Amino acid sequence: MINFFKTSTFLTLLFLTYSYSLSAQQWSRTWYPGHLVSISGDTLEGDLRYDIENDAVQIRLENERVHTFSGKKVLTFEIQEHPRRSKRRFYALPYEQRNSFFTSRLFEVLYEGKLTLLCRPYMEHINNVDTREDDSGKKKNDPYYEYYFLNDDGIVHLYRPRLGRLLSFMSAKHRDVRNYMRQHHLRYDQMRDLVRITAYYNALPAASSPKEQTLQPE
Repeated sequence: MINFFKTSTFLTLLFLTYSYSLSAQQWSRTWYPGHLVSISGDTLEGDLRYDIENDAVQIRLENERVHTFSGKKVLTFEIQEHPRRSKRRFYALPYEQRNSFFTSRLFEVLYEGKLTLLCRPYMEHINNVDTREDDSGKKKNDPYYEYYFLNDDGIVHLYRPRLGRLLSFMSAKHRDVRNYMRQHHLRYDQMRDLVRITAYYNALPAASSPKEQTLQPE
C-alpha cells in the first residue's frame, strides 16, 4: 500500500511537472511578424518570438532560417500581434543587477519621452488567463508586469508601485501630477493609468528639464 502510494504520488508529480513545462513553453511556439535591429546595425524582417526571462529573441527569415539573439546582440525589435493593434516595441537596455554590475535586459516600451515608461511582461508563461479589462480599464494581467522608468540619465530604474515612488520620478511637477491623478481617478499601479500619467508629465513644460528631475534611491 505504501509503495502504491509512493508510486501514485511520483506519477502525479511527474504529470504536473510535465504539464507545467508544456504550458511554460507554449508561448514560444507563437511567432509574430516584425523586425529586429541588431547591435551591429543590421535590420532583419521576419517572424519573431522572445523569451523575456532569459532576455533572448529569435527571428525566422523568409528562407526559414532562425537566428537567435541575446540581449547583448540586439538593440530593439517590434512585433505585430494583431493587425488592429499597435505594434509592441522592445529595447535591450543596460540594467544594474547588483554591486554596479550591468547586464542587457529586454524591456517593452509603454510610453516613450523624456521620462520613458517600460515594463517586463510575464503573462506568456500562463495559459488561459483572462486578459479582459474591467470597468476601470484595468487589465487582469497587470500584476504580472514589472514597471520601470528611464530618464535622461540613461539608467533604468525599477518602479515599485507606490504613490510616493511614482511622484519621486516626477518631482519637478509632482503637485500637478497628483492633482491630475485625483481629477481623473488614476491609480499608480495600473498599466493604462501609468501610461496616461507619464504622458501628462512629459507634456508639462518642466518635464523637459533634466535638472528638475530628482530620483530617490530604492
